[in-house]
Amino acid sequence: MGTVETRRQNILEDLHKMDFCTYEFLQGKYHIKERSMQADIKALINQGYKIKGKKALKGYFLDKESAPGSYYVASGKETIRRLYITLILQKSSGMTKRQLAKELSMYYSTDKLIDLRSKAGQNESGTPAVTGDSKTLATDLEVLMKEHLITESAPGVYCVSEFSPIQLTLTNDDAIDILNSIDLYGPGHHFQSILADIRSKLVLALFNDVENDFRANDNYVVYNKSFLTSAKLDELLKRLESYPYETKALHITYKIKNNNTKTVDFNVGNVMYSVDKDILYLLGETLDGTKTIINCSSIMEISVLDQANSIYHNEFFTRIISTMFSISLDKPEHVLVRFDNINQIRSKLERVISNRPKTASLKAEGDHLIYEDTISGIADFANYLRRYGRSCIAIEPESLVELMRNSAKRTLENYSKYCG
Repeated sequence: MGTVETRRQNILEDLHKMDFCTYEFLQGKYHIKERSMQADIKALINQGYKIKGKKALKGYFLDKESAPGSYYVASGKETIRRLYITLILQKSSGMTKRQLAKELSMYYSTDKLIDLRSKAGQNESGTPAVTGDSKTLATDLEVLMKEHLITESAPGVYCVSEFSPIQLTLTNDDAIDILNSIDLYGPGHHFQSILADIRSKLVLALFNDVENDFRANDNYVVYNKSFLTSAKLDELLKRLESYPYETKALHITYKIKNNNTKTVDFNVGNVMYSVDKDILYLLGETLDGTKTIINCSSIMEISVLDQANSIYHNEFFTRIISTMFSISLDKPEHVLVRFDNINQIRSKLERVISNRPKTASLKAEGDHLIYEDTISGIADFANYLRRYGRSCIAIEPESLVELMRNSAKRTLENYSKYCG
């Protein structure tokens, strides 16, 4: 194990043995600077350990209730070797001692995780002792059996038990989908504390960020896929946050089409960032009650009015978020569409539903799929449906049917015009 890895495991052991470790203690014991100490703690958090910092006390403590104590034992050669054994067995239906020894030698020879080629860990040939020492492997198997992490499926054939920790692999897309799904539940969900913990680990793994993720702020909603904040977006947010838009009405002048400008007295109902369009929007209504969407990039001037903002995050602007197919304040409409159940249509629709669990559903009827939803932004939904061509037919509402019918007419007219 390299110097950095060894130090981090020793720090983990210190945190497990002691109720609290000060910055001064860790830096002094391991002769490291503050930046290295912070990097070590962040790496351990990334591995799943719940380590919390106390700035007032200038130190860290470990949440020992988050996992069995045995998980926090410093990982020496034996611990790592036994971890390898469980990981190897997870990938098979069962292996003999000889098969395990062969697999272990492959792990060590390729330096996948650690280097055990110290004098204490080598035999006369210079290879890791575990590869040729059947006694060492027998001891490892015996220990793992006693800890109920592995079992014998047949005499001399070993496999993982139901109590063995399982290693799962997620792609970035899978992790982002999970992150988006967690965000859809909102802060009021009764599993929120558990989801928040999962979310923080995903944010750390995906973005190498602990707390500064844009979506962690309940004042803003992110529409569509995950993202990393840009300098442009950060600038818009800083400007917006300099005004008390949650509690006060704003006097806003912004650009509209043909280089014209418009000035409104405006109450903000919600702030939304569209990843696909890379635009930050203000959703709200003017003081006369007109529902309005303002592109923050188009805002020229803002001033604060005396009138109180009584609509921020009210029922309408909270509910409309779950029905929007794109950025829209149109009245939500019931949607019914029939799709041919061919190719990858089902999987595509299931992906849409995963982002709209509160309103969308899908059911099979013979050779067709029936998609049902409540949608704000019918025109944007019609644009989405056009990619399916003749494989989909809009049934409800009439406004959607008319949009799709007109689209088909224009296509037919173009073919008649250019192809005779």
